[in-house]
Amino acid sequence: MSYSFNIKAESKAQAIDMVRARMRNVSVAQPVHNRDDLHVVAVAKTFIDMLQDDAARDVFVSVNGGIGTAEGGVQEISVSVRTNLVNRQPAP
Repeated sequence: MSYSFNIKAESKAQAIDMVRARMRNVSVAQPVHNRDDLHVVAVAKTFIDMLQDDAARDVFVSVNGGIGTAEGGVQEISVSVRTNLVNRQPAP
């Protein structure tokens, strides 16, 4: 089962919380991801933490991955995480 999501946050701490919440939603919809959700969040947090602190820019995170099981065991697993700082859009 696979998943893919993007988030944009005003801070690194908020970005980590948003990734955690989105993975929780993935795990609810696809219970097989109870096996890897904490690991996915840990990888994303590591990448987010590596970004420089910049209160004037937003943190963009893209996460996608999947897990394949057979006979009760994991047969394949993947995760891809991209993080970057983006210019904050002014409020309309």
